[in-house]
Amino acid sequence: MSINPPSRAPREPRTLDERATQVLDVLGLPTDAPDLRDRVKTFIVCNGYHGVLAAAANTAHHAKGGTVANPWAYTVGVYNNNLAQLSHLYYLTHWAETGLRSQLDLHYVVANGEAWHRFPDTYLPPRRVDNFFAAHGAMGIRWQYVRGPGRRQEIVVPATPAEFLEKVTMGWLIQMVIHVHQHTRSRGILVTRTGKRIATSEVIRLVEAARDARNDVAHNHLLTLDQYTRYRGTLRRLLEVMRYDVDKAVAGVERVRADLLYPPPPPLP
Repeated sequence: MSINPPSRAPREPRTLDERATQVLDVLGLPTDAPDLRDRVKTFIVCNGYHGVLAAAANTAHHAKGGTVANPWAYTVGVYNNNLAQLSHLYYLTHWAETGLRSQLDLHYVVANGEAWHRFPDTYLPPRRVDNFFAAHGAMGIRWQYVRGPGRRQEIVVPATPAEFLEKVTMGWLIQMVIHVHQHTRSRGILVTRTGKRIATSEVIRLVEAARDARNDVAHNHLLTLDQYTRYRGTLRRLLEVMRYDVDKAVAGVERVRADLLYPPPPPLP
């Protein structure tokens, strides 16, 4: 019996010229127009091939309706609009992550003392502790077995919870937050302003969305309007639970950013 070998994936363009040609081909534009080609190459160098290609594919999709007069200008607009969306989500994901780290620390420093981070079986399911150490060994987290029954594992480096939390990945932070919320049923660490405990299913939905949004922001992924709107709404909900006045916080950052980007002119002599 003969078996057909698996087909090979097409070779990804490697050189800048090849990548510019690919973008122009996706847009249905001529590849031999020097000025346009130079602009495409410069944009790829400054912004990265995969992000530009994704914006070009988005443009080509919209162009099927015959509504795109200038495909390259539209592509630049798609890319820059996405960058603006990611920039806004960056604020929200940053606040969500730092807020969750703070909530976790505030809970455990009261419950387990100033060195609460030493015993991960108190903030993670015991069956996941070995996986946690495997994921964070390269980040400088060191542990040892404690003498006595049960061979309990103790973190010896870093020495403080603050240093420890700086090394914990977002994915494992989410697991810690879910674990503590599940095991503090009288209150949890995420509650409404009136003190009502948020359902665990809702907490999982909120924090997992924060993780996914952070990943898309970090990797400059092209978002659909629906994705952006969903992320923004979910992150705002999570931040409001954590006592953020989101509108005030965003306005404050934008005001400072405007001063940085467009400083007032020096006074006249």
